[in-house]
Amino acid sequence: MQNHSYGLHKISKIRYGCGQIANETQEHYEEFIANDLNMLQEKLMEVTGSNTQGT
Repeated sequence: MQNHSYGLHKISKIRYGCGQIANETQEHYEEFIANDLNMLQEKLMEVTGSNTQGT
């Protein structure tokens, strides 16, 4: 099973999907993406009882 995004499948006035916002620091963008991926990771673990990372 692969993990790609939890809540980045939408276009808003602020962010276009998972794209980086103009003037957003790389550090903030990476944190934003990591938080989204972790949300899906946790949900998958809750639903399946399995770690999708294969460990």
